[in-house]
Amino acid sequence: MVAFLAAAAFGISFAVAEEKSLSQRQSADAASRRVEFEVRFAHEIFLGKWKDKPDELVDVNLWNFVLRADSSDEIDVERRLLVDRNYPQAFIARFDAAVRLIRALDDDDGSRAYKLHKKYETRIEDLSYKSLSLMLGQLAVRKDYPPALRDRADSNFASKKQEDKCTAHQMMKRLIEGGDIDAAVELGLRYKDGDGLPRDDVNALYWLTYAGMRGKVWEVEDDANEVFARISANDRRRVERHLRISGHPLCP
Repeated sequence: MVAFLAAAAFGISFAVAEEKSLSQRQSADAASRRVEFEVRFAHEIFLGKWKDKPDELVDVNLWNFVLRADSSDEIDVERRLLVDRNYPQAFIARFDAAVRLIRALDDDDGSRAYKLHKKYETRIEDLSYKSLSLMLGQLAVRKDYPPALRDRADSNFASKKQEDKCTAHQMMKRLIEGGDIDAAVELGLRYKDGDGLPRDDVNALYWLTYAGMRGKVWEVEDDANEVFARISANDRRRVERHLRISGHPLCP
């Protein structure tokens, strides 16, 4: 009986492992088909098979591929395939140009990626433009480029999902850490009014006072006094202690 149960357990574990392995292979295959489609579609436009598509879409699809590539090795493999399959040299040159551009954007401070993100976010004639805009925006956020962080925060504060609001909060803290005191004012007001965040007078007073100590006295004075008047003496001491000793926010 024990042997039977052990064998059954082994069979179930093996089946689960096989199912997981199959799922991973299917996911990898789907990703491979996706990036292969982008390069092939760009090539078909390049050859003029899609007369109604702008020539710019060749580059957009190639940029999408390079941005989605998991590594430089994947890009190198794709380039070798283009050569092995006798793709035109002019097309391979555009592929190389796409790689150079995206690598240059990755080495930048995020400003160029953000500029291109804004350029393409209103282009609705093809989904490739939307995809490119989203990925360029994500790249600018990873680079902590302030306008990109601000855009992401504003968008996520408006979301109904709690995880999006948490992300927005993190974006604002990154702005503040980068020296954006207006972001501290905004975070304090959001806590004070419950705008995009749970109403929290302690955190509201912390951030408003934090901003006031860094030159925003006139902007925050009335709101800070309003919050100060309605919280307990103990909470006031908590705020004062954090400002004086650690300088770190009370919130996570």
